[in-house]
Amino acid sequence: MGEYFEAERSYLRALSASAAIKGDPERIAVLENLSTLYLDTNQHSKGKYVREQLGKLELGALNDHPAEKAVLLNVIASLEHARNRNDEAERYFSRSLLLLRQALGPSSVDAAVVQANMGLLRLEARQYASAATLFRQALVEIQIASGPDDPALIKPLLNLAKCESMTGHANDAEALARRAVELSSKAFGEAHVVTANAMLEQASALRHLRRKRLARDLEKRAKAYLQTNSANTSVGFSVSVRDLRAPTTR
Repeated sequence: MGEYFEAERSYLRALSASAAIKGDPERIAVLENLSTLYLDTNQHSKGKYVREQLGKLELGALNDHPAEKAVLLNVIASLEHARNRNDEAERYFSRSLLLLRQALGPSSVDAAVVQANMGLLRLEARQYASAATLFRQALVEIQIASGPDDPALIKPLLNLAKCESMTGHANDAEALARRAVELSSKAFGEAHVVTANAMLEQASALRHLRRKRLARDLEKRAKAYLQTNSANTSVGFSVSVRDLRAPTTR
């Protein structure tokens, strides 16, 4: 719902209430969700702290649950990526994907998300052909596993749009970004931060196509939604890293 401050507060209360045992599955799940929140809101200093906490856990407790362990490894890989440790990120993504293939078979949304995350590493390294292949594979797999309207399609659509834009295929980029806007509007509403970011990507493609008026209109709406979301969620006023280190009140 975009209520990141409320989500953070709830996760921290759950973390405080969980058992301080290295392999406690509930504690692992809370840290995993908290990591995802910090990644989604670009709070990388907090993500670094949570990554340190995950490093202290005994992940062997999840050996009998390969799919759950794979999802956690994907989160750890994303935290490593946020710290610009891409070799480590690649290693964790690869382990995650292998476990998911073993546990869930050839087509699953979770495995496709990992593929798309690996594609993002390639995109940032300007390996556009390799990145685009991974994004396309992820899109096909998500649609096979979950249908054409799954919100998990949004990120790979936008990242594939970036690839197409960087390689001079503005028409393809605009169509992909437009589809992401449609999916996000349906899943989250037009005023959601995810939809707003998708609008900005579509606007970028429209500018390359010299459709400047439509691009300006999209940018104006997107920036208004982002400003409203920022004011309503109070992300900038959430707990500090120092506060994270102290026990929260139950």
